Amino acid sequence: MPQHHRIVNGIHERAECRREKVSEVEVLAVNVREAARRLGVSPRTIATLIARGELASRKIGRRRVIPVEALEKFLRRDHLTQRNCQKAAAE
Repeated sequence: MPQHHRIVNGIHERAECRREKVSEVEVLAVNVREAARRLGVSPRTIATLIARGELASRKIGRRRVIPVEALEKFLRRDHLTQRNCQKAAAE
């Protein structure tokens, strides 16, 4: 079954086509603005997370995209705050 890639509103999508009919579109990666919307944060926060290496991203030409899988992985990861680090050090 052929797979086609396309970009719609800054979102990379992969669609499997059967007899030229598009069925179920799977989003592979989103731009910074869409990643921010999905996480409920500002685009600047996304940029900061990327710069710190806390959120994986990829440059495609002049555009930066974040794999949806990276967003999910970021949300599942244990996030140590300064308060949590201080508690762990005290114990």
